[in-house]
Amino acid sequence: MRADGEHWRLTRAERISTRRIPRRGTDWLEDATAWVLASLGLLGAALSMIVGLQVHGSLLERAQLESSARTPVRAVVLQDSPVVPDADYQQNAPPVQVPVRWIDTDGTVRVDQATVDGLPRAGDAVQVWVDRQHHLVPRPTTADDATAAGIVVAGITLFLSVALLLVAWCGVRHYAFTRNRARWEREWAEVEPRWSGRALGGRFS
Repeated sequence: MRADGEHWRLTRAERISTRRIPRRGTDWLEDATAWVLASLGLLGAALSMIVGLQVHGSLLERAQLESSARTPVRAVVLQDSPVVPDADYQQNAPPVQVPVRWIDTDGTVRVDQATVDGLPRAGDAVQVWVDRQHHLVPRPTTADDATAAGIVVAGITLFLSVALLLVAWCGVRHYAFTRNRARWEREWAEVEPRWSGRALGGRFS
């Protein structure tokens, strides 16, 4: 059985330990901001997916239209491609423009400048694309292009959303820290003279 004094001390300690520390206004502000930003983060993730899917769908429609309007033909390179600096291998070389000759879909022999990959030489066969007006056009958009563009746009949208939310969170944290520091300084200015004894010394001097 515990002594009365010990029982009183333990009971008082228990009461003190269960006493809740009052929350500051900045604590409520940070909590509310965290909930709002978390909700906006989920909204930003959903928005990035929607934007990515829209871009993917739009490019798929474009790919279908271009595929139906453009025809691949076999062309012959008329002269060597220009020298490309730092192109050690043909597969790593950037696209270049070279004159090519091809037999069009109407049987006409045509000559024009075409953009081709690698470092073709005169006499090499390359694939080019022509439209219904018999003009050279770029390769049509593919499903892989649409998928890649959708992923990139969704990633960029998500990154920008997260960046904006982080900036907002840092701004709120900085504001809360500034307010808390000012409050700590005011409280310390009130407590420090009594804690250090300067208030008593000044009273009796």
